[in-house]
Amino acid sequence: VGAIPDGSISTCSNATGTARDMPITVSGFSGPIVDISVSITFNPGHTYRNDLIATLIAPNGTSHVLFGKVGQTTTNCPGALSMSGTFVFVDPSVPGSQNIWSSTAAGTYFTTPQGFNGSPNPPAATAFTSVFSGLSNAQINGNWILRIVDTVSGDTTTVTDASLTLTPAVTSFTVTASPGANGGLSCPSPVNAGQTSTCTATPNLGYVTQSISGCGGTATG
Repeated sequence: VGAIPDGSISTCSNATGTARDMPITVSGFSGPIVDISVSITFNPGHTYRNDLIATLIAPNGTSHVLFGKVGQTTTNCPGALSMSGTFVFVDPSVPGSQNIWSSTAAGTYFTTPQGFNGSPNPPAATAFTSVFSGLSNAQINGNWILRIVDTVSGDTTTVTDASLTLTPAVTSFTVTASPGANGGLSCPSPVNAGQTSTCTATPNLGYVTQSISGCGGTATG
């Protein structure tokens, strides 16, 4: 986190400024990625959203624009759209997510392409999760970079908080109960990896449960 360096030119353009790179370390993640989101808090806010470009970069260099040059459809600067508060960027499949080109408030937005001369207004959403869903564990774990560039001078902002949320695919296992001849055994199924399941052993009258064994897991009780 920190202040975003102000741009070096005073007119609208597609030139880039000095980037503020914010590293976010991911460790111990076991993929694949099935959902991804980025939260950014601007305080104080930037008075011209059009000046900013935000990009997420994975440890292996795979990158995706979260938003950029919002409102830029011609060589002229668009009207002032502030960037103040907390903005969460998600995949367009997330219910309730909005287009940042159509709202001035902090909130949850799907990612959109960088604006340029001739851009539609508003542009279509861009797929977010699928850009990173094919990464291996080695490509996921490490330093991610949230890069924000201010392309025009005269307005500044500071990022006071930034976070990356990755959701892994859930691996589940089928539990098959095989009781002996003198009782019953019931187990809920399936069970997600890392979770526990309670099985119930019911011996017939005059018998006791001697042992419970399993394959690929442990049994207690």
